[in-house]
Amino acid sequence: MRFFLCRSLVTLLVALFSTGAHTQDALRTLDHGDIVLSDSAEPPPDSAAWQSVSLPDFWPASRPKESGTAWYRLRFDLPERPDGPQAVMVARLSAVGAVYVNGRRVGQNGEWGQEPTLRWSALVLYPFDASLLRAGENTVHIRLWAPVAQSCGCGRGKLAGLRIGDKAAVVQAFEHERFLWITVTQMAGVFSLTIGIGTLLIWLQRRREEVFGYFSLGALPMGLVFFDAVGWLQWAPQPITSQVIWFFLLGPGQAAMFIYCLRFAGWRWPRTERAVWLLTALTWVIDESGALFGHALPGSEANPLFGMPLWELSFAAQSVVMAYVWYRKPGLESALLTLAHVYSTGALAWGIVHGDLGGLGVRITHMIPLFFVMGWIITRRFAQSLTEAEQLNGELEQRVESKRAELAGQAEQVLALTRQQALADERRRIMSDMHDGIGGQLITALSLVEHGDASKEDVSAVLRECIDDLRLTIDSMEPAADDLLPLLGSLRYRLEPRLKAGGVALDWQVHDLPQLHGLTPQNVLHILRIVQEAFTNVLKHAQADRVAVETGVETDTRRVYIRVSDNGRGFDGMRTEGHGVANMLRRARTVGGELLVRPSSGRGTTLELLLPVG
Repeated sequence: MRFFLCRSLVTLLVALFSTGAHTQDALRTLDHGDIVLSDSAEPPPDSAAWQSVSLPDFWPASRPKESGTAWYRLRFDLPERPDGPQAVMVARLSAVGAVYVNGRRVGQNGEWGQEPTLRWSALVLYPFDASLLRAGENTVHIRLWAPVAQSCGCGRGKLAGLRIGDKAAVVQAFEHERFLWITVTQMAGVFSLTIGIGTLLIWLQRRREEVFGYFSLGALPMGLVFFDAVGWLQWAPQPITSQVIWFFLLGPGQAAMFIYCLRFAGWRWPRTERAVWLLTALTWVIDESGALFGHALPGSEANPLFGMPLWELSFAAQSVVMAYVWYRKPGLESALLTLAHVYSTGALAWGIVHGDLGGLGVRITHMIPLFFVMGWIITRRFAQSLTEAEQLNGELEQRVESKRAELAGQAEQVLALTRQQALADERRRIMSDMHDGIGGQLITALSLVEHGDASKEDVSAVLRECIDDLRLTIDSMEPAADDLLPLLGSLRYRLEPRLKAGGVALDWQVHDLPQLHGLTPQNVLHILRIVQEAFTNVLKHAQADRVAVETGVETDTRRVYIRVSDNGRGFDGMRTEGHGVANMLRRARTVGGELLVRPSSGRGTTLELLLPVG
């Protein structure tokens, strides 16, 4: 967008200020002559009622009540007849016209008696041979037909920008004029449609942005007006296409432009807006009645309030509203929009009075500065949105990084506290286990030694139990990985020598078990103490010579069992007297299991620990 705007501006400035270094002999501008109203097919004689005239000649201003065929006569002197091809150009020739050089016709625009095909004033270039010129006085005649009414809406009776001379110089002047009149208008049309479509898309995506919606309704018809002015819509049926654009599109478009000004100010005036729509429709019906219906509505020609004056008034109203907005809400956007509206109103008024008789077509392009300003506003707001989004993203990233660092610090603190708590819990557990196990056994051994009641064997047995309990506590601290078999194997390794020393054979029938979740060091220690206590009971009380250890899974309850059976003197039912069995039952409940003590088949006792899976 910026590249397009800069290139267009540079091209326009070059075209405006590059007048070309032509000498007096190479290119002549004819702007004084005579005029006579005559239906003659040939240039009238000098005896006709010629009247002095200056170019440009704009009939609606110079002779508003006249129509028909007129002849222009323009004279110039040459010191000698030039060599090489010559040409004559007319910047504005409307509606139908022919050019004569020294009585010889060199070109014609349109056909007499037929409605002009061009929507706007013609820019014509006619080359001719230098033999038509002579040394001394030469005469250029222009035959111009200005009909009373034209359904195509062409501006009637225009003659301006007559230049004659060497073909190369005239062609250069012609190209300069064509750029200002045709190319700039084409660029304006493309730009207007671009802005119109852009603002329409913005409104479709953001319906609350009614400013852009109403602006698009005014910009899109203007783009079609530009294309119609340069003849890009000649393929469409004429004059229907022109009237559709001017009557059904441009009028409502200007009403939408007025409402866009209200929306830019943040105003909603339903009654005023309805009145604007109604007045726009009434104005265009009256103004275009002659073109649409073949005759004007009663009073439309005599009433100066309708037609172009009221059309100009609508632009003035937009300028007034925008100027008030600028006064109440000063800012760069409101200032530029106000200046663009003021220029649009002034340029249109100048074009209505003087006509587009050379250079830029101000009556057609008077809204281009407004479209440029709106394009700049869209670009500026888009850039501001991107900048704000980038700043917001940067702020969010900083906040996220700050929160991340804060959370990381808090996580480290929580982890440190968790570790400290875990270590404290583990210390308390170890101390409790040592106090309940090794501590009590050492106190018993100390008491026996102090009272002298213990034999060497008794003290050895107590100390051996202390060592076994300490090893059991150490084993429970090893990672279990939810697998109980390695822990049972370690227990077997430590207790089997004692069983052999006591004359008890060990039958080890341990099989693979499913993983038991929740095997914390505390739970592992409870399970190992239960099994250890079972072996201790066999050695101390059962008087057995064989003990069997078996593991498996119950098929009905899907519980893991650890079964310790002996062939000793047996256990009377489910007696729970004594601290040993009671501690075993308590430990089983702590790990969520169940402990069963029952007589074995035959003789002896079976102790079974049932543990849940998962």
